[in-house]
Amino acid sequence: MNVASHPADTPYPTTDLTEAGADTTVPALLEGFARHFLSWVDRWLADGFAPVRAAWLARAHGLGQAIDVRLGNTLISGRFCDLDDDGALLVRTADGIATVSPPATFADRLPLQA
Repeated sequence: MNVASHPADTPYPTTDLTEAGADTTVPALLEGFARHFLSWVDRWLADGFAPVRAAWLARAHGLGQAIDVRLGNTLISGRFCDLDDDGALLVRTADGIATVSPPATFADRLPLQA
């Protein structure tokens, strides 16, 4: 997450929270993130992954939209359709559903680099 600065020379648009008008600092943001993240870890440990998955999907950007996922030199193109019960990304492709587990790099229609 870009808080106070962002790269200028990228093949896709970038910004940072300060430029977007947020009044925060890296330490303040990290403290807030850690506190909220820990509450979700506690929920996962107490109730399993299902409520975390449901909350994540409710807020997921691009659900149902086109997505490219890069796994090494392989590019999987399709629609972001779901997360499985283990948290792997499910992508609907022309050949069916592809299950994508980390490590994967999500590319917004970027060309593969040699």
